[in-house]
Amino acid sequence: MTDVGTDVTPRELASGKVLIDEPAPGVARLRISNARRSGALDHEIRDGLTEALGGLDARCVMITGEGSVFSAGYDMPPVKLGLIYSHTGLRRFMEVCGVAGASELFLTGRNVDAGRAAAMGLVNRVVAADELEGEVLSLASEAAAGAPLSVAGNKRIMRTLRRRAAELPPEVERDLVSLRESCFRSEDFQEGVRAFAEKRSPEWKGR
Repeated sequence: MTDVGTDVTPRELASGKVLIDEPAPGVARLRISNARRSGALDHEIRDGLTEALGGLDARCVMITGEGSVFSAGYDMPPVKLGLIYSHTGLRRFMEVCGVAGASELFLTGRNVDAGRAAAMGLVNRVVAADELEGEVLSLASEAAAGAPLSVAGNKRIMRTLRRRAAELPPEVERDLVSLRESCFRSEDFQEGVRAFAEKRSPEWKGR
């Protein structure tokens, strides 16, 4: 595995917020080390994950967190900052948890526990906290041991099927991208950012 090997000490990226090691043959583990903020993602962590994934030579990648929370996601849900989520991202959520589940998540910005996430289809399985590490490592090792051509072929087919089901005319794609970009110029977005920094409820203007 490139730059990972079987060292006991993990390699650090993003000022130590992303740790990389190899817990089993062919398995790379990326750990989000930002427990103070419940694993919340920032630009540094996102860039660190991108850098790590681009340099790995692994059969299976585990992405995990520290403490009792995997990751709180971004520093604020879009609806509580005045942001419009990307249409490609929303489509993926709708594919996974349906229109009702996606609406609940993105119109309220609420957090969901493991049981609710499983019911929505956001997670495959819920296990006891003390069993999680072993269960994930077992699954990752099994995936890493699969026939490479079979795994690659099945992934390619699934990606192709998803893309063909999700095609949009170019003019519609441009319109949706323009819609999302417009929120960054809005008064509400500026207010959302200020309110978040000042730890108060935002006063929306709708413009």
